[in-house]
Amino acid sequence: MIKAIVLLSGGMDSLLTAAIAAKECDELLFLHFAYGQRTQDKEQDCFRAIAAHYQAKEASIVDYRWLADIGGSALTDSKIEIDQHPDGIPNTYVPFRNASMLSAAVAWAEVKTATKDLHRERWKKTVPAIPIAARAFLKRCKA
Repeated sequence: MIKAIVLLSGGMDSLLTAAIAAKECDELLFLHFAYGQRTQDKEQDCFRAIAAHYQAKEASIVDYRWLADIGGSALTDSKIEIDQHPDGIPNTYVPFRNASMLSAAVAWAEVKTATKDLHRERWKKTVPAIPIAARAFLKRCKA
């Protein structure tokens, strides 16, 4: 039996990643992080819908509000106006968000004895401007 920990925000990349995991794995364990992001309610609704659609064995939402408490991001602080930075780091960047979430996911994978933890990271070869799951989709189309 192949178990997979899948990190899902609830967006299109998440949906495609969940679809790939569902095809390749026997048991899905979905993980979402609520860190005070402006889109949190919508993301959680989509996360729950994706988990229901793919019949995830578990779908857990982790309270990560401490990321908003640290501050410094327009994504988690409504007092900071969102500003587009096409040539630099956008002000919606949340410091160390992804790395801390990956650490939490690894811990959950140990507890759940996942055999394919961090399924999404399998596709993480950096190609600018193409979302992680989209790269996986394009790669599969070429195969």
